[in-house]
This record gives sequence, C-alpha cells and structure tokens, in this order.
Amino acid sequence: MDALFAPEHVSATIRATEDREHLASAVQADSALGYYKTLRLILGRNADAFDPGCIAEITRRLKSSEYFKDVDRDEMPEHIQAWCRDLVNDPQTERRFHNLHRIFRAKAEQVIDGARDADGHFDAGHLGDRDRLRVIRLGVCAAVCAIVLTGRPLRLRNAIWLRYRGRRANINPKAGWEFFIPAEEAKAGVKIPEMSPRADRQGPDVLDWYLREIRPLIDPDNKSIYLFASIQTAGGRMNPSTFRNWFQSAANDAGIPMTFHRFRHGFASILIREGESMRIIADMLANTVGVCATRYAFLDPDRSARQAQEAMTRAADKAERRIRKGGRR
Repeated sequence: MDALFAPEHVSATIRATEDREHLASAVQADSALGYYKTLRLILGRNADAFDPGCIAEITRRLKSSEYFKDVDRDEMPEHIQAWCRDLVNDPQTERRFHNLHRIFRAKAEQVIDGARDADGHFDAGHLGDRDRLRVIRLGVCAAVCAIVLTGRPLRLRNAIWLRYRGRRANINPKAGWEFFIPAEEAKAGVKIPEMSPRADRQGPDVLDWYLREIRPLIDPDNKSIYLFASIQTAGGRMNPSTFRNWFQSAANDAGIPMTFHRFRHGFASILIREGESMRIIADMLANTVGVCATRYAFLDPDRSARQAQEAMTRAADKAERRIRKGGRR
C-alpha cells in the first residue's frame, strides 16, 4: 500500500492518464479529475497511514496539468476568448501564427550557420551543448507546426507520436508527408483520414529539412520509429511535457506567446473568421459540430442572427417575385 500511494507512483499514474487523453478508450477528463480528487480526500483522512507527500503531489499535478484545465467548462474560458480575438483581429500576430513553421526553421538555421565548415556543410560537432539543444528545440517545433499548420491541427500526442517507418507507420516522407491517425489512436474512435501538408506553404519542405538536419541530432542511430524521437530514451518517443515546454519557449521567442493547448483554438478561430461552416471546422479538428459551436460561439455572437435575418430577407424577396409573376399585388 505504501508503494502504491507513493508520490512518484501517483505522479506516474496521472501522467499515464494524460498520455491516453487523445484515445477513444480514455477516461473522460471530468471523470478522471473526480477520481483523483476523491483519492486525495481519502488519503487526507488517513494521513497517518500514508506519505503526506502523496497529497501534495496530487494537488501539484492537477494544478499544472493542461489536461485538467477548465475541465468543467463547456464554453471557452474568458482568457482564451481574449487571446483568440486578439489573434484574428491583429494582422501581424495572425501572420506570425500562419508562418510559425518557417519562423522556427529560420531561427534554427541562424544557429546552424555558425557551425558550417569552409565548404558550407553543417558540422554538428561544431555546436556547443546549449546551441545543439536550441537547434533541436526549434527544429522539432518547426516540423510539428508544418504538420498542424499546413496539414491538419492534430491533438498534441497524435502529432508528436507519428511513426515515419515500420509496420504501423502513419506518416510517409516519400509520399509528400501524407499522414493519418488510425481509429484506435483518435479521440472519437474514428480514423482521421489521410492528408498531406501543403507544398505551397512549405510544409513538406520544412519536414524534409527536419528529417535531414535535425532528427539525426536527436536519434543519430535511427533507433526510434517515431518522427519525433525521445531525447532521453533510445528508441523512444517525444515526451509531451518536454514538447509543451519547448513550444511555449519557441512561441514566446517568435513574438506570439502561446501554449500548444491554444494552437487548435487559434486554427479554429481563423476558420470561423473566414466564414467556414462549423461542419468543416469540426471535421478539421476531428471534433463534433456541437462542441465546436458551443466552444467558439463567442467569436461571433450575432452570426446566427444575421444569417437568419438574411434568410428572411431572401424569403420575402422570393414571395414578392412569386406574386409579381402571378400578376397579383
């Protein structure tokens, strides 16, 4: 029992819950949150029998977890609403958002240029530890953004756990980087169909660069089947917490402060501003129309009323034309 409720075991359990959140079989966030709160309550009432650090660890993890943030809300939290409005109303900010994959690549290449030999070839051995990590961080963020910005706005774990070789590969560098998410790895339990990043927005070009220049710095022996290999475990996959920290740091450096949690919100907000239907937006996000309609209603509260007004005007015009065609007034 002591081992079961040790702080490190509880922390690992919560992390495992987070790591399955993108799967259809996952426990719903509100159910999981209720479970951990109840567990914390019971442990508190039996504090003499268990390590008190366990309670503190549950509290810390629940507060710091993106997975449990705003779990009880159907509508978008006000601070995210404000961020989305700023994005769609500020052309400079939106421009940076659209070009994050290219911005991150350019910043990485500035560092790489300092490690080229006399013939202009990149020599990773000329990079110091700090510069090496910076290049890796920016390169990974550039490649992930190339997928989600010029392809489809995948959920975090679906994006960073893509497999680029092996029997279960679901992204193909040789076919324009076409990718898909199998049903068993999709939140809704339905396959997210094949899509390729847009070449006219340099999506495949950034991914080719990442595979050629950046990935060998992470996995020089090419042991991992994952496009985004672990920086700690040979043959492993990228840790979501590591990527979240890298992305937030890189986004701040690019002049558009945000977490990856807000990435899909920004993507959807721009589509709504452009007048796309909720069905199209829901399909791109692999979400339901109802969830999208509720979550993003704040962007245009009068949109439905205006659409209804226009429909009534069209109906009135049609009625008028029918009367005139029949010779009646």
